[in-house]
Amino acid sequence: MRHKEVSEAQESADEGYQPNRGIKLGVPSNQDGDDSDPEIPLHDHESSDQDENEREDEVNSSRADDQRGDSDRTHRGRKGGIDSDTDTIPSTDSRSSTPRDQFSRKRKVADDSLTDSESDGKRAKQNSSQPSNSRPKVSDYPRDVQAILYHAISIHHSRIASEAPFPDADLEGQIAEEAFQLACRAKKKRYTSDADLIKVICKSTSQMRGELKTIARYMVELFFGFHDRLSKTRANKRRYKDLTADYAFLYEDPDKLKAMWCSPVLFKLIKKMFFKKKNDDGIHNSEYFNPIKPPTIALAYAAVRCALDEWSEGIFDPVDFTTATYKDVYDELRQGLTELAKDPEGERELTNLGQELWEESR
Repeated sequence: MRHKEVSEAQESADEGYQPNRGIKLGVPSNQDGDDSDPEIPLHDHESSDQDENEREDEVNSSRADDQRGDSDRTHRGRKGGIDSDTDTIPSTDSRSSTPRDQFSRKRKVADDSLTDSESDGKRAKQNSSQPSNSRPKVSDYPRDVQAILYHAISIHHSRIASEAPFPDADLEGQIAEEAFQLACRAKKKRYTSDADLIKVICKSTSQMRGELKTIARYMVELFFGFHDRLSKTRANKRRYKDLTADYAFLYEDPDKLKAMWCSPVLFKLIKKMFFKKKNDDGIHNSEYFNPIKPPTIALAYAAVRCALDEWSEGIFDPVDFTTATYKDVYDELRQGLTELAKDPEGERELTNLGQELWEESR
């Protein structure tokens, strides 16, 4: 199969909001206190009684400072429910130059040098200096756990894209947990996950879909000839209607409706999303993409439909690739591929398509 090659466009990070534009696809055939000593007043020292009172105030203030220091040390030991005798990984913030912070930095170096045997069976802890009410993120964790998380996120992306692009919460959490355990084994570590770790991994689901949609936006503009100019409004609107009627955007030739499911946009989109760099998911986790599976094909076409909807009024108007709007679109596309595979000839076509996508992308 031959398809057009185009220059790779710059990717945009911003996406706006748009009302529901989901399609109803018929079944086709084919996600400090100041620790300094209190200042002694420089006036009114004639009275001995006043001097005595001032000395007494100084002593009391010093005692209060000592108590605050003890309280600070106790608080740091217990923050986040961690016992004060347990080693924790403190923040790497280097802006403070107090002795207490210097000690924290030394502790971090020591903790980062733990051997594999010392880390076996431990719960992967967040840095103790992170605010307890902040949203969990990869940078909250020590370096060895960050490496595990990045690997887990890559596995999670690959499974989501190839198995369940719009999973429910339970399935998404299960895939994230399994990805974390696979990453631990790959890094020869034994950590136990918690709710925050799973949240960090699951958050990447919608990020992956958003990245795919951003790439699809430029593919759609380049392949289908949309122009973001007022003089082209009518032509853009007409082109949008032509491509969405009879699901013409799914065809290799959308004007003559030939070779359904084989649009050149599909090939370019999958290659740029999953195979552009040597560490991309399709290369790093090739077992999930060889061959390209029907859920991945349906996900890519759902992203294309979302990108097309940005031109529905003839001028570019950003639309979010949300579950609420585009899960139904994905489900319709996925069902169409399922129906195609029920026929022996259709099954061969779908198998050949997945293999060709793999061979041309890697």
